[in-house]
Formats: sequence, C-alpha cells, structure tokens
Amino acid sequence: MFVVTIQNSFEDVINDVETGNIASESFWVARRDATIDELQQYFSVEVSLDGNKSLKFNGKAENPLQTFDFKPLSESLYSVTITEKNQSSTYTLKRPTLKYPVSEYGLITLAVGLESGLEIILGTLNGNISFYDTSEKKALTTLAEAHYSTVTHLGLFPSEKVLLSVGDDLCIHLWDLVNINSLTKPTRTFMKHKKTITDAALIGRGRNFVTSSEDGSVIVWECSTGNAVSIFRRITDHSDIVKCVAIATSSSEPLENQFRPELLFDCKQQVVFAGYELGLVQQYSIAQNCATEVKHKRDYSVSSICAIGDFLITGYEDGIVQVWDWVKNTVHLLSLCENHPVTHLRGAIESSELLQFELSNGPEVLLSVVFNKNSGQVETTYLVGFMEMFQVLLVAANCISTEEEVAVF
Repeated sequence: MFVVTIQNSFEDVINDVETGNIASESFWVARRDATIDELQQYFSVEVSLDGNKSLKFNGKAENPLQTFDFKPLSESLYSVTITEKNQSSTYTLKRPTLKYPVSEYGLITLAVGLESGLEIILGTLNGNISFYDTSEKKALTTLAEAHYSTVTHLGLFPSEKVLLSVGDDLCIHLWDLVNINSLTKPTRTFMKHKKTITDAALIGRGRNFVTSSEDGSVIVWECSTGNAVSIFRRITDHSDIVKCVAIATSSSEPLENQFRPELLFDCKQQVVFAGYELGLVQQYSIAQNCATEVKHKRDYSVSSICAIGDFLITGYEDGIVQVWDWVKNTVHLLSLCENHPVTHLRGAIESSELLQFELSNGPEVLLSVVFNKNSGQVETTYLVGFMEMFQVLLVAANCISTEEEVAVF
C-alpha cells in the first residue's frame, strides 16, 4: 500500500494565485510505501494562471523517470496521477470543509461535533471537557476535571442533549447539555469495570448503552437507574481483553424469546459485537442475555469494529480490514499497512450496492473506503489537509480529531 500526503496549506497556495495575490506558487505532494516509511517520493505542483485567467497546475516529479499530474475534481476533491514505466497510479484526495485549531485547550485526546456543526466537544489528557464554539472559534465553557484522568471516549446521544464521557479513572459519566454554562457535575455516574474501559456504544436512542474493558467484560448499562443489567464474557478465556464493541440489529432474533421486559425499549433484536485481543469477534444477544452462534476468528488482535446493516467491518493489528456479511457469512479482506493497526472505524453510508466507511491506519493515513457488496471492489480516498505526521484520535459523526486540530468533512 502507498501513502499519499500533501502540504496542508495547498489550498491557500491555490487561493493566493487565483485571487491574484501572487503570480505563481508551488506546494508539495509525497508518496511512500507504507511498509518502508523512509523511502519517500516527492513531487511539486506549480500553480499559475493561463491566458484566460484559469488555474493551471504544472506537476513535476523529483525522479526524472516519473511524471506527475495534479487535477481538481470538485470543490473538495483532487486527483494525483503518478506514471512510471508506462504504468499509471491515480489517487483521490479529499480535504475538510472546515478545520479548527484546538491545541490551546490542552493535549486533546478526542473530540465529537454536534450535527449542526456549531459546537465541538473536546476531551483532554488532564480530564477536562471543553465546549468549543465553531463560529466564534473559542471555548464556551470547560468542565475542569470532569474525569480524574485522561478522557478516552465521548459520545453524543441522538437528541444531542446528553453527553457520555469515559475516562481512564474507570468512570462513565452522563452530562445534561441543556444548560452547558451551568454544568458542574454529571447527571449520573456508572462504575463496575475493574480495568481500563476500551470502548462504548449507544443502543438505539440511548436509554441503554454498552461498554467494554480490558477486564474481559462487556456491560449493558441502563441510563435511568445506573445499573449494569447484563455482563457478557467469553465462555472460554474469560480474561481475554475486549478491544472494541459495536451495536447491530439482527432480524433473526426471535421476538418470543426476548429477555427481561425492562430491556425491550430499543433492545428488541439488538446485538453486540465484541472484538477481542486474541482475534475473536463474538456476537451477544442483548435481549436474550447470551452469546449467539455468530462469531469469527483470525489469528490477529481486533483493533476496531463498526456495524453497517448486516455487515460488520473489522480492523486488525496486522493492517487487515475484514468486511463480513454475518448473515450470509461471506468475508472480503482489504490489506492496508501491516506495520500499523486499523483503528477508528466508522460506518458512514449504506445503499443497496455500496458500503462507505472511514478508518485510520497509522501516522498520516486516514481513508474513506467505498466497498461494492456485489463485486467486492474497493475505492479508496485519502482524507488530507492535516498537519504533517498527524495521528487520528477520534472519528465521530462528521468530525475527525487530531492532537492539533478538529476537521469536518
């Protein structure tokens, strides 16, 4: 796999030329083999105006045996084509619609944005949670020491009136966002995990949610009471670390066997997929309170999962992405960089033919993947425009956060 990067200010260069601030200016593009980071190829693009005052892009390769072409496709999409020995490779690049610098609020661990785009919620290394106004580009308010240690997960309820936060202090908090300026303490706190909480996922509209932990447990929580209403573990290897969880709907779940009436709100036919360090992906029925026969095993640790319809997208430590139709039990594998785990999987779109999802695969690798269910073909777009050597911290809704900035795609 090749990694393609571009100067994060390349659109500023284009804009300076287009508005006449400067006659011509250049930016760089680079490509490297993901398995051999030090072998990087460099290219330059000179931007100028032609006789008709239209933008002109002149691409040059550092290697005289290569040719390079840069082309705008739409307002936010670009393509680069590298040709060598009569063989051409074309890559699609997409830049964010908005970007916000957030490093002044402390070492950011993650961020999640409201659907309106008016606010971004930031979690920090020192346990603070800040509410950032995107129009004013400043913090509205900060919950100092919302957690006693690093904020590791943030999740907005569908109503956007409640925030779920998880910290390295083994606490899970719910926050009422109706009046954020008067927030002083969480509405409810949940505690039962004995080791680091690794993931969290809402069920339906958020009356219940699940968390996973390095203690080997997956817990179903009820928001109204604060109780742990179900605890799932592997039948064997009870201490196998749960790395991640995802919620899906199973049409094969028999309604007549549903367990515990108080769980039926948004839990009918709901299942949890848990990804384990030893490579197992196991499905659990929430309403029946048990493991099901649906499972899959590889010899590599699971690093991230997301559910889209009847498909489970699974990322592994060896850089493999598995697209698994768990109803038909068909599997497609996508090989990325084996030196880095696949992380931050997020399902975006499903149609009758296509699945679209985002993922991270090491430094400077943030991809949008479109998978054709019928043919198994894959189209990949590089999400660019970040600082050099960026590391993705969180992909949530349309927000992607790094330590330095939050971007909206």
